[in-house]
Amino acid sequence: MLDKLFYLIFLTYAIRPYGLRISLLLSFLLTVFIIIKTMKNNTFRFPFKFLLGYMFLFLSSFISYLYNYGSVDKSFITLYLAFVINSFGFYLYLRSVNLKIFTKKLIKFMYYLSIFAIIQQIAFLLNMPLIYDLHNSFGLVGGSNISDFGSFQLYRVYSIFTEPAHFAYFISFAIFAGIVSFNNKKSFFHKLIDIKEFIVIIVAFFMTFSFSMYIMVLIFVLLTSIKFNMKSFITISLMILLIVIAIQSEVISTKLYKIQNFNNIETKELGGTMFAITSNIGVTYDSLVENNFLFGKGMDTHRFNYDKFIGKYISYDSCLYGTNRVDASSMFLRILSEFGILGLVVFLIYLKIYYVKDLYIKDLSLVSMFAMLSYMVRTGDYGSVVFTFYLALFTATYYNAKYIKSNPIKNSLNQS
Repeated sequence: MLDKLFYLIFLTYAIRPYGLRISLLLSFLLTVFIIIKTMKNNTFRFPFKFLLGYMFLFLSSFISYLYNYGSVDKSFITLYLAFVINSFGFYLYLRSVNLKIFTKKLIKFMYYLSIFAIIQQIAFLLNMPLIYDLHNSFGLVGGSNISDFGSFQLYRVYSIFTEPAHFAYFISFAIFAGIVSFNNKKSFFHKLIDIKEFIVIIVAFFMTFSFSMYIMVLIFVLLTSIKFNMKSFITISLMILLIVIAIQSEVISTKLYKIQNFNNIETKELGGTMFAITSNIGVTYDSLVENNFLFGKGMDTHRFNYDKFIGKYISYDSCLYGTNRVDASSMFLRILSEFGILGLVVFLIYLKIYYVKDLYIKDLSLVSMFAMLSYMVRTGDYGSVVFTFYLALFTATYYNAKYIKSNPIKNSLNQS
């Protein structure tokens, strides 16, 4: 039952009738059921330092809100609860399963989601909006658009997620895993993903037309293929070819043009994505200056920084006002804006400490970390199921590695 509940969290992520997050309710249930189960078996495991971290995050932000704004609002409480419930529940679940068996099931789940995404594309080509436009057909939160290749059009698929990029963030794990697996037969992912699954997931990933994720995959390929061989050459060549083809898309070519000619383009012509990035960089810098660079005003305060400084970059009555006002368009920017340079340094220290550098499970640590960082580049929602899942997986991998080290004989059989 716990496995089904886990996957239902992702399947219902975009279903929010009357603003109710069904996936968050399911995460809460997952947490409760795991606590009950593990306590009965006397196997409940959760690092006390995490509890202290949750408490510090809440109290420091709570005090800052009272000092700077006079009260705490619903938005902060909702975001904090989403972050804690999702990350806590996912971590407990991942500590209760065999990570190798879980990873194989997860990749299979991503494979099925990718098949559905390809069906969306076929439905678009056959003009069947009931199948491909779920946001309008069934009231899912989010949206998508069309990518033009001259006179030919393709749909930016999103499967069951809120938008194409979020789908790309989620299935990037399988792509990273496949790259590691095919380059190293002794890797943790060997035999966990086959070539058929990898090809289907790659095709679906390509059809999201998420340029930032294309770049992240290319970076991952380059970082993991330092030892040059024919397989790495073929992988790099294919990724470059896919990116070159994707650049022909109007969606991506327009973004590249705006990046190249940023100083010569009027603000109104930048479009939502480019304006969101550039304006939030400015707002983040201004908030850092105001707080002496080291500190911030706590969780979910970027929206207040935005309201205070955005007037330097655009008029308040502009149609672009409010673009990524809450999440800063990137979690790295949001952390800097809300917690200062010190907050970002703490996060980087966390990555360094919890990254597994040895044992066969190190590949899972690398892939989960890179999937998390890929999400953070262009999105800044702390409570997202994608972010909190990869955060929990990265952390659970570390503690699983510690357990393996302390029980080498017992766990040697799990490596094959």
